[in-house]
Amino acid sequence: MEKTVELSCHCGNIRLSAQGAPEFLVSCNCSLCRRYAALWGRYRADEVQVIGEDTDTRRYRCGDEFLEFFACPRCHGVTHYRNTEKLDDAIISLNFRMAEPKSIDTIQVKRFDGADTWTFLD
Repeated sequence: MEKTVELSCHCGNIRLSAQGAPEFLVSCNCSLCRRYAALWGRYRADEVQVIGEDTDTRRYRCGDEFLEFFACPRCHGVTHYRNTEKLDDAIISLNFRMAEPKSIDTIQVKRFDGADTWTFLD
């Protein structure tokens, strides 16, 4: 049985849970992700559970609106993003910067050029 991955925003209001670690984490250099300093782990939407006292998260769509980013309304920590209705696949990417550091030490990080070429750099 795969280990459950658990993440939370700084104040603990928004918690996320998924089965198993992703194959790798993505460090993207697009104008938004580099500001969030996130490490994204990708899951199918049905693999993720969002838990919290106040799950009325802040939402943000930018540019072409293919992605919708979610943040805690209390501490403003960016917890995840999901593909919008403009994309066919129901994907949620969790911000693994919200996990305990030791839980991500063994997961490979791949650099993604979201600012220009939309390809992996390594």
